[in-house]
Amino acid sequence: MSALAQARDGKPIGEDFVVFLENTTQQLAGFATEQRQHTAVLLDSHLSTVTELLEHGRYTHALGLCLHTLAASCCPFKVRPGEASRYPRPGRRCGR
Repeated sequence: MSALAQARDGKPIGEDFVVFLENTTQQLAGFATEQRQHTAVLLDSHLSTVTELLEHGRYTHALGLCLHTLAASCCPFKVRPGEASRYPRPGRRCGR
């Protein structure tokens, strides 16, 4: 049974799965600019998975913070000068 299916069944989300999502998201976001056109769909899928886990999964407070940070790192957005310190940096590890 997949981690997503387990989350829908009310089983706790494992830290190993969240680490996998963090690692792959960091790899996708780290590609050179000319390669990012090929990663957009994958990052959207990661965001959908993380959103599903947040909405339906059971997780500790610490993993919840990681999932929220991961969701933010999957969303490309522009930050005005001087505001960057208010937001988590993409690819930053939760609690690590």
